[in-house]
Amino acid sequence: MSQISKIIASILVVLALLLTAFALYLMAKPDAEPIPVVMPETTPPPLHNVVVAREPLKAGAMLSSDKIKIEQWPIQPEHSFSDPSLLEGRHLRTDLAPGELIQDSMLMKGLAYYLEPGERAITVPIQADNAQASRIEAGDYVDIFFLLKRQSATGEVDTSQSRLLLAKKRVLALGAQSLDEPITENNQSHSALSNTAVLAIPLEEVNPLLIAAREGVLQLVVRSPLDEDLPDTSLFPERTHVLTTKEDLTTEQQQAMQKPENKAFAGMSLSEIAAAENKKEQDSKTTPKAAPTRTAQIPTARAIEIIRGPNSQLEHY
Repeated sequence: MSQISKIIASILVVLALLLTAFALYLMAKPDAEPIPVVMPETTPPPLHNVVVAREPLKAGAMLSSDKIKIEQWPIQPEHSFSDPSLLEGRHLRTDLAPGELIQDSMLMKGLAYYLEPGERAITVPIQADNAQASRIEAGDYVDIFFLLKRQSATGEVDTSQSRLLLAKKRVLALGAQSLDEPITENNQSHSALSNTAVLAIPLEEVNPLLIAAREGVLQLVVRSPLDEDLPDTSLFPERTHVLTTKEDLTTEQQQAMQKPENKAFAGMSLSEIAAAENKKEQDSKTTPKAAPTRTAQIPTARAIEIIRGPNSQLEHY
């Protein structure tokens, strides 16, 4: 072996020893501690109060604190409620299951929400100057007077007359102003120029109001809501109806005729709300006058006495 080959072989041996020693060093070195990973702190999403049904609720049910509750949701749904006091006394339009979210679209709106059981919302014509002069606003209580003018053509009313028709009725709307909408400067100014009003009227009183509005002129008179004085209708004859009942009604059926819905169905005519004619005038119009009797007059006979000697004779002519 040449000298050069010996040198190369020695170098390789030395390198092999160095690599072996380095490998042993690495194996003997302890593992490095892992670097801890710091996770960013995450805050929980904010929770929102939402009002839901506490129990099954039917359409038309009135909401109260014992029928609704608050739950916390991660989101605030649109048109939902966070304050249960805003729902006190409101009525549902749809059925709700327990835990179901209550939204604005599920609640009764409009004037129907302001009607008491047995009432109807009736639109009647009024004179604009009446509303303006009386400063009537939606929510006021009014007495309803009506004026009937003499109707000589039909003969139904023989003289003009005015009287109280209905007492202490609530105004639901007057023109653009309504109880189901907030009062603004715009609708408040337009209400004074309105010629229609929406009134809350018991069902059995709808017929006389409609007849009076059609045949006469209505006058609304504002009254205090604290005034409890009402006409005593028991002092006057009971009104008759357009439709007559069956003759063989049972006691129970006769009692059912006193229900407002049955009275309204039976109808009413103008003669039941307009005062009757004066009886003497009525009798003179309905009872035919006897033809004047003429006594035949026998003309007085004229006579002359004719004397003939001792005899005399009357001659009539």
